Amino acid sequence: MYYYTHGDPVPPEAAISVRNVYKRHSKNAPYVLKGINLTVERNTIYGLLGASGCGKTTLLSCLVGRHLIDFGQIRVFIQNKKQLGHMPQQVALYTEFSIGEVVRYFGYLYEMTAQDIDKTYRALSKLLSLPEDGKVLCGELSGGQQRRVSLAITLLHNPDLLILDEPTAGTDPVLSSTIWNHLLGLTAQGKTVIVTTHYIEEARQADVIGLMREGVLLEESEPQSLLLRYSCSSLEEAFLYLCFRHSKEKAESKKNEDPPLTVQCSPVLHSPLVSNEYISWSRFKAQLLKQFIWIKRNLLVMSYVVFLPLICMYVFNCAVGLFPSPLRLALINEETNGLPPVSCSQSVDTGCNLTGPMSCRYMQKIEKIGKVELVQFNNMAEAREAVGHGKLWGTMQFTPNFTQSFLNRYEMGRDTEPLDIYHSNVYLSLDMTVVEYIQYVLYDHPFHGDPWITFLLVYLQGICGTMFGILICFITKQEQLAGFGIMAASIPIMTLSGLIWPVQAQPDYLRYFSQMLPITCSIDAVRGLTIRGYPFSHPMVYMGFVSSICWSFVLVLWSYIQVKRNDGAP
Repeated sequence: MYYYTHGDPVPPEAAISVRNVYKRHSKNAPYVLKGINLTVERNTIYGLLGASGCGKTTLLSCLVGRHLIDFGQIRVFIQNKKQLGHMPQQVALYTEFSIGEVVRYFGYLYEMTAQDIDKTYRALSKLLSLPEDGKVLCGELSGGQQRRVSLAITLLHNPDLLILDEPTAGTDPVLSSTIWNHLLGLTAQGKTVIVTTHYIEEARQADVIGLMREGVLLEESEPQSLLLRYSCSSLEEAFLYLCFRHSKEKAESKKNEDPPLTVQCSPVLHSPLVSNEYISWSRFKAQLLKQFIWIKRNLLVMSYVVFLPLICMYVFNCAVGLFPSPLRLALINEETNGLPPVSCSQSVDTGCNLTGPMSCRYMQKIEKIGKVELVQFNNMAEAREAVGHGKLWGTMQFTPNFTQSFLNRYEMGRDTEPLDIYHSNVYLSLDMTVVEYIQYVLYDHPFHGDPWITFLLVYLQGICGTMFGILICFITKQEQLAGFGIMAASIPIMTLSGLIWPVQAQPDYLRYFSQMLPITCSIDAVRGLTIRGYPFSHPMVYMGFVSSICWSFVLVLWSYIQVKRNDGAP
C-alpha cells in the first residue's frame, strides 16, 4: 500500500517504511498518530511497545490497509494480499465453527488446497498446543486459546510479512517462548515480523524495538543499544525514562501537534492490497463453505427463516379473506311462521307458477350452494340473542307479505309502492365483530398481465429491500440493533404502502407520505399487471419500475456516504 508525500528517502532494504504519518478517527477528533517515523528492515522482528491506547493497533490497521492515514507516507514491500499475515487485537473467529472448520475457511481464502491446509494445521497445532483434530468449537475455547487459533490462521499460508497484535497475550511463559523461537526461525527463512506486546522484557528478542506513547514514537533502536544508551538494566526502566522525558518536553514546548500543511497528500489509487478481480473463485469457495457450516450449526434458525413465512402465508390464507363454510345464519321467515304456518318442503314450486311462497324458493337456492346453513327462529329477539352469544354469524329475515310484495314489485316496476319495496326486501344482518376485510383473497388470484415483467419488478424490489437492510446495518453497526431497526422500519412501510389496506382510505396528510415509500408504487404496478393486465407502457406499471430503481440508487448512495462517515469501515 502506498501513500506519497515529500519526506525522507526510503531505504531500499526496508520491508516497511512509515514517514511522518498522522491519523485521526474523525474530522474533529484529536490525532492518535502524530508524525510517526519508523523503518522495518527485511528478515527482522520489529517489536512495537507501548501502553494501551498509545496508537499501536491504529498504526497496524493503517499498515494492513484497514484504515487510511490522513497525512504522511506508508510503503510496504508486499505485492499482493497473500504475502501478508495479520493477527488483529480482537479475535475474529466464528464462534459456532469448529477450529478445523474456521482454519479450512481461511485456508480457502488464501487459495490453499485442503491437503495443504490439513498438513499445515497439524504442524501449527503442535506448536501452539491446539487440538490436532480441530473438532472443538471456537466458542468453547478460552480467550487465550482463541488467540492461539487466530495466530495459527495468520501463520497458515506462510506469508512473507507478519503483523501480529499481541500474539502472546494469555499464554504461559513456556508457550510464549515457543512462539518467539518460531518467529525467530521465520526471520531466518526470510520473513519479516512486526509484533506488539504488553510484556516489555520479552521484546528483547526482537531485532529492533519502537517505543510509543500518546501517538508518538519515542525511540527506535536495537534493545541492547537502547539499554547502553540510557544506562538502564531493563527495557521497562528505559521505557519509563523515555516517558518521563516526553512528558517534560511536551510540558515545556507546548507545540502544536497537528501536521504541517506540507505533508498533506492524496493516496495513490494503486495498492497491492486492493484486488482488481471481478470475482475470486477461492473466496467464492470459502464463502460457500462458511454458509454451509453456518446452516449446519443453525438448523433451528434456518428452519425459522425458511418455514415461518410459508406457515404464516398458509395460515393467513386459511384464516383471512375466505368465505366461512358453513356460514350459520338465523332465519326468521315471517311468511311461513304465520297462522296457519306453512311448510316450505311442501309448498316449493320450481316452475313458472309464482303463487307459492317466494321465500321458500329463495331458501332452496341458498341451501343448494352449500356454504350457508339456515337455522329457523320464530322471532327476531331469539335470533339476535343467539347471534350475540356467538352461535350464529347473523340474521336473515323475510317479511309476512314477501311473496305478494315481490309480485307487485315485479309487475309495477318503477311505480312500485314504498310499502311493497319494504316487504319485498330480504333483510340480512351480519355480526361485524368477527368479519374483517383486511386483504383481498390470494387464492384464485387473477393474473392477466405479463409474468416476466411482474417477476422483474418483484426482483427489483428484492434488490431495493436488500439495499435497505445493508443501510440499516451500516447505520447501527450492531447485529441486534440492525434486526430491531429493520423490523421497526418494515412494519410501518408494509402497513402504509397499500399492501394490507388501500392507500386511498388514509387521511390526506398520511396519503402523501405513503406515496413516497419504497414499495407503494410497486404494489400498484403489480396490481395493475395481475388484475387489470396493463402493459409496461402504462403509467401505473412503469412508475413501479422507476420507483424501485430510484430507491435502490438512493439507498446505495446513502450506504456509500455512511461508509465514508465510518472511515471506510462498515
